Amino acid sequence: MEENKTETLYCSHCGAVISDDEDCEAVNGEIVCMDCIENHTNTCDRCGAIIWTSDSYGDEYTALCSSCYHNHYVRCCCCDALLH
Repeated sequence: MEENKTETLYCSHCGAVISDDEDCEAVNGEIVCMDCIENHTNTCDRCGAIIWTSDSYGDEYTALCSSCYHNHYVRCCCCDALLH
C-alpha cells in the first residue's frame, strides 16, 4: 500500500511553509506565499506581471517591469522623471 506523500512547498522569499489550503503565486518562476506577495511585490501597471517591489523600474505612481520600462518608457535626463 502506497502512502500519500505530498511535497512541502516553501516560500522562496521568506522560507515559510505554504500549506495545502493557502494560496501562493509565482514571481520570476519562484513560489511565493501570499504574505510576501502582499508586502514585497507590485503588479506592473502596463502588462500586469507580478514583480518584486525592489525590481520596479517605475516611480512612486507607476509600477513597471523591466520589459515594459525598456520598451515603452524613458527618463528625463534633467530631472529623472518617468516619461511614456
